[in-house]
Amino acid sequence: MLADRPARTARHAGAKRVGLFLCLTIVAAGCPSFSTLQLPTTVPRNKVRETIGFELVQFETHDRKRYVVPQVELGTRLGVTNNVDVGFKLSYAGYVSAEAGFKVQLLRGPLDLAVAPAASAFALGVPSNNTASGSSSDHVRFLQVHLPILMGVDVSDTVTIAFGPKFLYSNMVGNFSSSSNQNVLIDGTFAGGFVSLPIEVSRSFWIAPEANVYESISDPGHGLQILGGLALFMGGHDYIKHPDNSPPVAPPQSPPAPPQPPTPAPP
Repeated sequence: MLADRPARTARHAGAKRVGLFLCLTIVAAGCPSFSTLQLPTTVPRNKVRETIGFELVQFETHDRKRYVVPQVELGTRLGVTNNVDVGFKLSYAGYVSAEAGFKVQLLRGPLDLAVAPAASAFALGVPSNNTASGSSSDHVRFLQVHLPILMGVDVSDTVTIAFGPKFLYSNMVGNFSSSSNQNVLIDGTFAGGFVSLPIEVSRSFWIAPEANVYESISDPGHGLQILGGLALFMGGHDYIKHPDNSPPVAPPQSPPAPPQPPTPAPP
């Protein structure tokens, strides 16, 4: 039994290192996602806009090794008022994460300006080599809060350049069977920005190439995180900003003619 103890300790330490590497890889790969995937204007009241995103995420580890991971996202936004909407998004990059947030329109005109705070989270189990227990109690919880500031300038009635700074706070906590203590794996702030080019191909349908770049503020040597891809937006045409493209309104009907008095019979 005593002879097996160093081997079990080494296995537990190895499992912890593998779990830590796996978790850091998942986070750096954009799960939770750090994409933008929205227009710089809110969805009009009672309108719904669906989003599909196809992306590649490049991240850099501490030893300057670079990796590229594909990611798919699905989202929807609902207009609460003409200047406030709420959104929900699912991201898949090997694991699924969920995001919820809202957007407030501050300016609408030659320069669109909005803020869109959101929070995303996921939890997952990590394989354990703890043969003594025969089961895995290793798991990780991740929470990310981010604040994008969305700005947009119309190039034409159908093309917009969207851009702005973004700020993130990430916190990741892990529990491993080899340790009785909770391990803080990530606890830091990131800053960066995004740029996209939404093109309204037809009313209520956009295609939008997008790029996001982040750098760690609390650990500048961590390396850049870059996300690029293509988003498709469907529904929720901005009738407020482009009234000329509003649905046709039936012309008002003229009131009925007053009844004519009966014509007297000839004598």
